[in-house]
Amino acid sequence: MHTTRVSDGHARLVLGASILTCLLIAMGGIVCATESGEACPDWPGCYGRAVPPLQINAIIEYTHRLIAALTTPFILAAAFVTWRRARGIRWLMRPLLLVIPFLIAVPIFTAILIGDGGYGAVMLLALTVGYRRAVGMLGKHFTQLLLIVAGATLAWGLTCATFFGVTLYPPLIAVDLSEQSREFMMRLCFVMGAIHLSIAQLWGAAGLFPDLRFLSKVGWSIFIWGMLGVVQMFVLKTALNWSTPWPYLLLVGAALAIVFHQPSRNPVKMLGWGLANFPLSMLSAFSDVISYVRLMAVGLASGVLATNFNEMASGIEPWPLAALVLVFGHSLNMGLAMIAMFAHGVRLNMLEFCNHLGMQWTGYAYSPFSK
Repeated sequence: MHTTRVSDGHARLVLGASILTCLLIAMGGIVCATESGEACPDWPGCYGRAVPPLQINAIIEYTHRLIAALTTPFILAAAFVTWRRARGIRWLMRPLLLVIPFLIAVPIFTAILIGDGGYGAVMLLALTVGYRRAVGMLGKHFTQLLLIVAGATLAWGLTCATFFGVTLYPPLIAVDLSEQSREFMMRLCFVMGAIHLSIAQLWGAAGLFPDLRFLSKVGWSIFIWGMLGVVQMFVLKTALNWSTPWPYLLLVGAALAIVFHQPSRNPVKMLGWGLANFPLSMLSAFSDVISYVRLMAVGLASGVLATNFNEMASGIEPWPLAALVLVFGHSLNMGLAMIAMFAHGVRLNMLEFCNHLGMQWTGYAYSPFSK
């Protein structure tokens, strides 16, 4: 039986990383709320100096950078020490490793799907005030996940300056029906998809190493980035030629994916297996990258619904009836957004990500009339 002991130093390291991460999130919200993101135009300094000028926005932005610089080594050190101490416990480490991308991706995806800081604030307040009741109804872990989702939604709302369908100040990222906004959000979603899927492939490669098949997984992670260029060419009408990196990424990735799909001493057999597998996997990579555009589409629809409910209520007399329409409309929109978290946010992890990871979900046969 494997046992591992958490030393005082290990516990302090994890605690320090947790505290710094909370400070970093809070400071990021302050940067967004005060529009300090562009107060220091260069990096890593500020106006070419190691010390920022005595301007409040520059100090806020620079403080955020310093906290981020401190947080990163703490998180990496805590993760490394934990891995070193517990890596022999396979039943413990594998679920923990799998849950990392889930816990990172789901809040980010859901924040974009909901797309409104007001909804995030309501969720955060309700879950905080009614935490014990929520734990009793939903369970501790799911309640904590919802708290993270609410915080991420509030942070995204601060970035987009949108609260209950109203833009309160000039946003850092505008999410609206304009052509520029839609193109930016589609590009952002495609890039997020490429990052998410290539992490899955590299994760699978790490599990296969030192088997030569790990090179096929590395190839697919490279190919996905080339496929990003193909998706952008079809959807956003961007260039795809030899002056761009996309064809080279496609060629290198495809070569590795085909040659090392099923390593064998017989080169004909090896190439045959690789070529037979490649077409369907290539189409899957294309459809999976483009699938992430659902984040932009659903988030934009949520914003349009919120605005429409506001406009509907503004033309209603008397005001109690208008307030009722607002409460009902925004509550309905929040409910639809929470459904979207499972229909789209969780789906991108359970299907697209896990398919590229090489993980299959199992269950039991559905027998509705059996005893």
